[in-house]
Amino acid sequence: MDDVLDWIGAQLLRAEREPIPHRPTLRRLRSSARRHTRISVVAAVLALTVACAAVADAAGVLNVSALWQQQPNVPSPYGTATSIPRGLASAYAILRTPRNPTIDALPNNPNGVGAITVTGGGGGHYGVNPALSRFAGTVDGESFWLVPGNLGSCVDTTSDGSICTSNTLMSSGGAQGLLASTTGAADTFLGIVPDAATVTATNRDGTPAPVNRSGNAYIVTGDPNLQSVTVHEANGDKYTNDASP
Repeated sequence: MDDVLDWIGAQLLRAEREPIPHRPTLRRLRSSARRHTRISVVAAVLALTVACAAVADAAGVLNVSALWQQQPNVPSPYGTATSIPRGLASAYAILRTPRNPTIDALPNNPNGVGAITVTGGGGGHYGVNPALSRFAGTVDGESFWLVPGNLGSCVDTTSDGSICTSNTLMSSGGAQGLLASTTGAADTFLGIVPDAATVTATNRDGTPAPVNRSGNAYIVTGDPNLQSVTVHEANGDKYTNDASP
């Protein structure tokens, strides 16, 4: 069933290439003095509702659910995931190892389980299951967890909120959020990438900017001259997000 859902997501991304950007659109948020600013939930990827996934697979017919597509607060028609999709697990070694609740469980607070399970949130939209979460790394005191779902997955952080997107995108380039400064200080980019992906950053004078990475998690911050952050996927594709001018 998970393989069918991954195939469905890939077909939708291909069919809807024009109206939907290749990467989730990131909302730029104003950073507060303490950086405890919630990252917007990304819900820009279409999904499919079919009467029976097996029938759809056999017939090759796709029926797009306009309601799920247009309303990011509508929960996954397949409910909560009971297992990790194979394609997602192949991209992240942490999802192929036995779960250790001591480190892999989300914090039991509003920034952890609460952020992922909130009614109308991205977690429910993509059918993510906190019981499948894995610790992805800690950078600059900020811890990251990857929370798989049947139609998409979420990245949760200690204090900077969560980011959710489709499993197709999470498996290829991961997910990234931006806390944009309005005070002249450096913007902060943070997220996770698959094992085979890399992240680079560039200053306005063309020199490399430091990328702090631990496992699959990374943060780029602290440089007011930062120009952009680029994720390089394993297949050679890349996408770049610009810092505030």
